[in-house]
Order: sequence, then C-alpha cells, then structure tokens
Amino acid sequence: MKARPLALALALVAHAASSSAMGLVQLMREAAQLEPSAAASEEAAKAAEHEARAALGAFGLQSTANVRVRDERPPVLSSFQAVRRQTWQADASLSKLFASGDALSAELSVSRLDQRFDSPFAAQLARLNPAWQSQARLRLTAPLLAGRGRKDIAASRIAALARATQARAQAAIARRGTALQALLAALQLLEDEARASLAQQALARAQKLVAYQRTQRRLGLVEEADLLAARARVAARRAELAKAQSALVVDRTRIAALLRKAHAPRVEIGALPAVPLDAPLPQLLATARKHRPELAELDAALRAAEAALAAARDRTRPELSLVAEAGAQGLAGNGARALSDALQAKHPVFGLGLALRGRDPAAAERLAAAAARVEEARARKAAFLESLKREIREGVAALQAARAQLAALKAQLAATRARYEAELARYRKGRGRFPELLAAEDALARAQHAVSLAELGVVRARMLLAFRLGLVP
Repeated sequence: MKARPLALALALVAHAASSSAMGLVQLMREAAQLEPSAAASEEAAKAAEHEARAALGAFGLQSTANVRVRDERPPVLSSFQAVRRQTWQADASLSKLFASGDALSAELSVSRLDQRFDSPFAAQLARLNPAWQSQARLRLTAPLLAGRGRKDIAASRIAALARATQARAQAAIARRGTALQALLAALQLLEDEARASLAQQALARAQKLVAYQRTQRRLGLVEEADLLAARARVAARRAELAKAQSALVVDRTRIAALLRKAHAPRVEIGALPAVPLDAPLPQLLATARKHRPELAELDAALRAAEAALAAARDRTRPELSLVAEAGAQGLAGNGARALSDALQAKHPVFGLGLALRGRDPAAAERLAAAAARVEEARARKAAFLESLKREIREGVAALQAARAQLAALKAQLAATRARYEAELARYRKGRGRFPELLAAEDALARAQHAVSLAELGVVRARMLLAFRLGLVP
C-alpha cells in the first residue's frame, strides 16, 4: 500500500508525457539545440568574422582631405621681408595598399599665399601676390624585404578566422556535452524501465505465492512460518518496485530538464546511426577527424600560430623600400590656372629613392615565442589525436564485448526457458510444486531482464562509439 502514492505520481507523469515516442538520436539533437552557452559562442564567432573582414579593410581605397587657413605675422629684419603672410591650402589624396605590400597614392594640393610688405617697393618686387600654387603627384612604395606580402595583415585575418572557428567549435562541443547527458539519461531511463517491469513481475509472482501458501496453510499442509516468509517476500518485492519507480521519476525529471519541458516524452531506442565497426582504425580515425569539432578548433589554432610565425619571421628583416614618384607643379596668379598647369604636367617632377629602416630589436624574441606557440599547437593536436585513437579503440572493444555478452546471455536465456517449460509441464501433470514453478518463472524473468539489459548495453556501446566518432548528434 505504501507504493501507491508513488505509483500514482509515476502514472501522472507518464500520462503527461508526450504521446509520440522520441528516439535516442532525436533526443540528443533536441537537447543539443537547447544548450544555453552555445548562443554566446555563436555570437563570438560572428564578431570574429567581422574582425576578419575588417582586416581586409587595410587593402581598401583610403581617402583623405584637408583644408587649412593660416595667418602669420613673422618678425622681420629687412623691408624686403613680408610682415604678414596669409595662407590658404587644400589637399586631397587617395591611397591603395595591395596584397603584395606595394602602396600607391595620388595626391593633389592647391594653396594660396598672400604676402604684405611695409615697403611699397618690396611689394612691387613680388611677381605674383597673391600667388596660387598647385601640385599633383603619384607615389609608389614597394617593399623589398620586410613587409613584402603583408604577412602581418594576413596573420591578423587568419587569427580572426581562427577565433571564429574556435568559437563555433566550442559551441559544438558544448552541444555535444549536453547531447551526451541526454543520451546517458535516456539509456538510464530505459534500463530503469526494464528494472521496474521486472520488479512488477516479481511482485505479482510473490503475491501468487502468498495466495498459494495461504490455501496450503488452511489445509494444514505448510507451517505458519512458510506463510510469513511468503508475505515478507511480497514486502521485499514492493520495496524493490518502489525503488525502481523512484528511479524512473528521477530519470524523467532529468530528461524533462534537459529538454526544457514540463514532462519528459516517451523514450525509445529508435533508429541508430550506422557505425563502421569492421572498418580499420585509420578509417575510423579519419571519420572522427572529419566530424569531431575539437579537431576543427585545434586546426584553426595551428593555422593562426603558423601565420603569426610567418609574420614574426618577416619582422626579423630590415625594412627596405623602393620609392618612386612622378608629378607636376603649377604656379599662377589665380587658382584655376595653377591647377591647370599641374594637371597638364607643364612643370613635371620625378623622383626615385630607397628608404631603409633597421629591424625591430625585439624581433628575435618575438620569433622564438611565435615558434614556441606553433610547437605548442602541434603538441596539443598530437595529444588529442592519441587520446582519440585510444577512445576509438576502447569504444570498438566495448561494443564487441557487449555483443559477446549478449550472445552468452541469450544462450543462458534459452536454457532457463527450457527449464521453466519443463517445470510447467511437471506442474500440469501434477508432479511439480507451485513454489518450484514460481522459482523457475522467476529465473526466466531474470534471464529475460538480463538479456534486455545486455541489449541496452549493446545500444549504449554503439551510441557511445558513434558519439566518439562524431556521428551524433
């Protein structure tokens, strides 16, 4: 009687559960999609992708424009020096950095200079006052050593893309962790359902034995102690059933929490993923490398470290650049004429030179640090691959052992069923005793239960191997 409230609660939970059953793979996928930390990782990936695109902005067309006005009253030592200068200047430029590291710029400037003199004679000496001056220039800077190929920008972009990959991999890893919790909870629920069914059957058999012993006691064929022993057996079976039902309540509550539902759905095994059990280890490892998000994260970290190493190696060289420029100037009494002269290249200007800058004094240490980070990334990847190989070997061995155990328990079940049928035949012919028949029936139920648990063990081993290979969720 004590088990009735718990049984009633269990029945209400089962009634409120979804009428449509949910398979293990579907349950894992639904739970994985509800992992709360994955959303933050996805946003971090989007931010990193924006940073990667921003790094490419260095190769975009850059434009600048300036307008300046200046009024100057300098100290003078001669009447031929201007006592006041008013300058107006406007300039604009366009520049483009190429992936090769070359930089091309186009500049155009116009200025007006108005000078005031204390001496009228000195003022007459100024041929143009105010004077308009213009200049148009193309400038090409080509790095010959450091800076060629702009490995620093490439490294910045690769690092941003690596952060995006790592963030998405972390989201996938978090989802896989939640999916694994859902799988283990569902398998535990199926095992506890099998135990609850066995406990219910055992209680029914114990109650049958009490009824039989009560009849035998009235006929004086058994002692009171035999009847009390049968009743104690009923109490024990009820306690086992209550324990099993309590476990079911806990299992369903856990699954409901993972799915963010008020009640857990009915769970069944459903369609299982295809696991290439007979495939050699290299093929299984290749499958895992294709699907496991941890490897995507490690590969991205390695790419970022190698790009940073290339940039650090480039910075160990001095900066030597070839600078070439071509342009024209104009000078006139009005702005339009001065600008026209510059654009028509009436007064051309050409230049060619070299610019040298020594290397960074800390470049060697930065190179050593970048090389160490590459080795660290490679070591982490190698360690994970070794761990993955071990996981796959253990998963394959566990699945093979579960299948072997299932085959042995099925053979034992066949023998137990034969014994039960023999006891049943003896009882029907009047040569067997009812307690012996119940004992045989109990042994048969336990053998069937063992086979059911072994079948779930095979499912568990298969799903865990599929999980290690990255095939689920």
